[in-house]
Amino acid sequence: MHKDFYRFKTEPFTTHPNPGIIYISNTHKEAWYYLLFGIDTKEPFLVLTGEYGMGKTLLCLRLVQVLKKKENFFVEYIPTPNEGYEGILRRIAYTLGLSMLPEDPGILQDMIYDYFRADNDRSSFYIVIDDAQETDITTLSKLKHLSGFNHNGFFPFIMIFVAHPSFLQALKTPALSSLNQRIKRRYHLARFNLEDTKNYIFFRMLKSGVSGVPVFPEETLQKIFLYSAGVPRLINNICDTCLLIGASKKSTLITPEIADEARNLVEGCLTETEPVPGSAFKEEAKGHVTIAEDAATSEATEQNYVLPALKNTMRDRNEIHNPVVSGFWKKLRNITILIVLVLLLMLLGIALYQLFFYGNISISHFPKDSLQTNRLLKDNLPPENKPQTFTIPKEMTGKDLQPRKPGEDIPALRDESDDKPAKKTASIATSRADSGPSFFSNGFHPFSLKTSSYQRPERAVQELSEIRQTGLTPYLVKTNLGDMGVWWRIYIGFYATEEEAGKIKSTYNLANASVQKTDYSCLLGEFSNETELIDDFERLKQAGYFPYVIQKRKDNFRLYLGAYEKKSEADILSIELMRNGFNNEIVRR
Repeated sequence: MHKDFYRFKTEPFTTHPNPGIIYISNTHKEAWYYLLFGIDTKEPFLVLTGEYGMGKTLLCLRLVQVLKKKENFFVEYIPTPNEGYEGILRRIAYTLGLSMLPEDPGILQDMIYDYFRADNDRSSFYIVIDDAQETDITTLSKLKHLSGFNHNGFFPFIMIFVAHPSFLQALKTPALSSLNQRIKRRYHLARFNLEDTKNYIFFRMLKSGVSGVPVFPEETLQKIFLYSAGVPRLINNICDTCLLIGASKKSTLITPEIADEARNLVEGCLTETEPVPGSAFKEEAKGHVTIAEDAATSEATEQNYVLPALKNTMRDRNEIHNPVVSGFWKKLRNITILIVLVLLLMLLGIALYQLFFYGNISISHFPKDSLQTNRLLKDNLPPENKPQTFTIPKEMTGKDLQPRKPGEDIPALRDESDDKPAKKTASIATSRADSGPSFFSNGFHPFSLKTSSYQRPERAVQELSEIRQTGLTPYLVKTNLGDMGVWWRIYIGFYATEEEAGKIKSTYNLANASVQKTDYSCLLGEFSNETELIDDFERLKQAGYFPYVIQKRKDNFRLYLGAYEKKSEADILSIELMRNGFNNEIVRR
């Protein structure tokens, strides 16, 4: 009924898990890193817990998809653990391609052991057990012994338990104490906060082919969050019922009263507990994952770009239904625009002052993967409007910075004061580390604002142009992810604290940007003045890299490449630079 009335292509809030439609919240992203880290380090046991309805099965299905694409992997997903240990053995045997399976589980287990004793490729076998809290203690004990099987020191079996938090209590029983000790780390999926709940609703509607209606006003969204306590399945139940009631009333606006009616209809399935924060698995996992960056990268990019557009569409339609509220918000919006314009004029004045005082203009460099890409990148270089970029004087922006043949000298600069040739004595103004009294700082600046990542540089250039119009200076970081290919990440700025980056995000209303710790960089040298680094900077450009400089003190200029969350990514760049003749060291920026 509501599907036809609102002209959805598919049901937006079905409760059946679909690995092709996954909303990437912060807690699901960290859970994904936890799983990939455990697989990468071949931990014998992984445990992912979460309350009913938090999307555990969806993560299971996505993980199975990723593992099946890898070589030297066997995967068996067990959705119902009530088959017992013998049933699990038979599933393993079928996956291995064994035939003529005996009835005796002991003989069947020996056949499986013999297979891996003869396996010269040392293939790993992943057993993903969903709803593990329903597995009996006897089966768990036998699975522990199965994971202990090894041949010449190689342990082929890796167990991944996905369960309700009650599973952790079962592990504390004396019969399973040995298994509990072997599980080094666990991750618990936290419930959604209000912002995640809003974005989740918009994302599900977007995937259903929504055309802008129905509209969920802010008050309705807050009530849905309150009633569902941030549990995705309960959000689905409430929203689906809201759509059913709205269609029956032929309403394109899902009012708070409709949310109240929906709550009464689904009251029996709602939870009475408050949302609680989940555990976090952050830097250690992110620093070691090598199987994949984030299997849901494409969905994350789509969320970053399409969700704000959908929010704006729904906001505009909400104004149509609420003319009084609309007038208030329009006045508030006009005042906000006026304030922003004043701030931009102030920033422009500061930029002009710096330009006049230092006599510099900004340059940047991007690798030349193709003539077309090089032209796009060259035409979209960011202007000098923030101190977070490498800058050089006007004398250096002409033909002197065009690619030259290897070994060709850089032409001498001219000193405008006496119009005589001079050596490389031009002053290079680099990004200043802070705005304190001394203008310089020896501190660290590990934080950046990440907007998105692309595999096609043309799309990155398009977003660079959009960000540049806000008065900020974005920059690109090229990252090689192996099997995942080369990605172009877009970052803004270098910041000493997370709060400082957050202020920039809030000031410029960068709703799609996330504050990230990108402190791993490749340091290619420290210089006492800007003139000394010109040759190295130019050599890196000609080699297809995009360096940048941060000025830490008045007499200290540091030449960097890359900005990464993970040390493993910086390792790849460092090795590549060494092979190309560039000495460097990995540092925390």
